[in-house]
Amino acid sequence: MKRTLLAVGVAVVVSMMLVPIGREQFSFFANTLYTDTIMRPFFLLIDCRCRVLWTPFALQTAFAAVAAAVIVNLFPHRPRR
Repeated sequence: MKRTLLAVGVAVVVSMMLVPIGREQFSFFANTLYTDTIMRPFFLLIDCRCRVLWTPFALQTAFAAVAAAVIVNLFPHRPRR
């Protein structure tokens, strides 16, 4: 249980390091606005005028947590002698 929770915690922290951010940019060729998605660390969002894409962020965090829990539990824990 400790290994699983540790792996999930590390996966969530790593997922917070890359937050999907949407920003609108003007396209000179199409003469319209389009949304560009970039990945930026969560702690650098203080001075950013971009908006966080919360649904992809929640999905990537949940996927990372489940994947980490599954990978940690693939190999059984060997008891100490």
